[in-house]
Amino acid sequence: MIQLFCFGWSFDHTVLPYIFMRVIDLITNMTDRSEMWQILAPTLWMWAGVWLALEFSFRMNGLLMAFAIPKLESDVRMSMFNYVQHHSYRYFNDNLAGTLANKISDMPKGITNVMQLSCQLFLPVLLAIIISLVSFFVIQPFFALILLVWVVIHLGVCIWYSTGCSKYAHIHAEARSRLSGGIVDSFANHVTLRLFGRQAQEYRHLLTYQQNEAEKHRTSLLYVEKMKFFLGLASMLGPGLAITWLMLYSWKEGIITTGEVVFIFNITWNITMMVWIAGMEFPKLFKEIGICKQALSVLQDKHDITDAPDATPLQIVQGSIVFDHVSFCYNKKTQIF
Repeated sequence: MIQLFCFGWSFDHTVLPYIFMRVIDLITNMTDRSEMWQILAPTLWMWAGVWLALEFSFRMNGLLMAFAIPKLESDVRMSMFNYVQHHSYRYFNDNLAGTLANKISDMPKGITNVMQLSCQLFLPVLLAIIISLVSFFVIQPFFALILLVWVVIHLGVCIWYSTGCSKYAHIHAEARSRLSGGIVDSFANHVTLRLFGRQAQEYRHLLTYQQNEAEKHRTSLLYVEKMKFFLGLASMLGPGLAITWLMLYSWKEGIITTGEVVFIFNITWNITMMVWIAGMEFPKLFKEIGICKQALSVLQDKHDITDAPDATPLQIVQGSIVFDHVSFCYNKKTQIF
């Protein structure tokens, strides 16, 4: 249901230009201006109906998201917390509490962002591209061909670079989690630091984590900028030059009407904007997927202490304390007893 309302953005950028085309062609071919309202009335009513439908679609989409997203994030967050708290003491000793908390916090936000990008951006853009290609093919097949080639090149560049974006985002997310974990644990042990006067040493210790996080972040951003350069070049050659030149040439030769010029111009730049935004968000999608992957590692760590396969419900008949094969260690290499 949410996805259907998300498609309002697709029709907003494709149907409204068609209505503008009809208005301009009707005005251009009008011989008696006194009959303007009678001639334009059906198209204007169409415009009003489409406008109201789109507004309803946008508001319903926001309303449904307001109910769905908090519930989704709450369920994911509490499920992860419930799983982690059943780990053994050794697990919490080997992992920074701040790092675990950061990963549990990252997963709900990551899932929400992936869902919103898919439902509210990528699928509506795909539908808008299909509508535009069909419209262009009806007017002049060459317009559809140029648009299709540009879209394929644009998305191809995005997909090509998105794999690297995912990798660098995952590396940066891990560095950020370590930094956040170090900060949280430092604050949690602030009394001990003050007692031994170790604030300066702790700062230098965290500075190492911060420098590593900044380096990983810079690498991921520079990789995205490299992708933007090739996308900008493709947009300039495709919609910027090829379609604009063909549109003006076709109008000069009388192949298309003035209204169709306006329609092609609006559709071209609407689709360019939509595909460009989608292209810019492609790295973000893979970045969020990368963040979810590193947060998912919390659920991939198996519990150290589990019930035997044939374990039965515990029945307590009397109370006693028995030490039987008991051992303790701070880590796997250093056993205390």
